[in-house]
Amino acid sequence: MENLTIEYSYSDVICLFLEPVLTDIGELWIRDKITLAQGYVAGKNAEDFHAFGRKMVTTFLKIAGWQVHDMGNDITV
Repeated sequence: MENLTIEYSYSDVICLFLEPVLTDIGELWIRDKITLAQGYVAGKNAEDFHAFGRKMVTTFLKIAGWQVHDMGNDITV
């Protein structure tokens, strides 16, 4: 049997896998099928839930060639 390898880009993973799951979680929460706490735990990454979106955008910008300085959460300007 041959090993089949499928390679996905970062944007493929986001668009094909992560986005639909997060959309489903949001829909379940809107319909009161899950609690806010359950939705939070389902969407939580290893470091910080609130940093998740920021880190995704940072990665997309870096892939596009932008220089990005991640300042973290809750900074004052």
